[in-house]
Amino acid sequence: MGIRCWFEFAIKYSIDERTLKGCCLCEDGMVERFLDAEDPVLEQVLQWTVRRDAADIQQLLEWLPNAANRRDQRALFERAQSLMCELNAAMKELEQLN
Repeated sequence: MGIRCWFEFAIKYSIDERTLKGCCLCEDGMVERFLDAEDPVLEQVLQWTVRRDAADIQQLLEWLPNAANRRDQRALFERAQSLMCELNAAMKELEQLN
């Protein structure tokens, strides 16, 4: 939580000084874009995000049946859901590029 707050603080107060390159997943699940559409790195970043999120989701779902209790199962499931939202946003962004 502390790092996210610091990151948001840094964005708010350094945006006037220079153009930020990167993206941040906001707490409501929406992706706030800081990269320009013409940025040649954007597609590579989005493709990496899709691969990484898919692998993480797969791992979480493998752990789900073996969780110690329902609270742990719920935590794994909710994390997988949040990664699926991020994955969906990255895939939509890739579709817009093509």
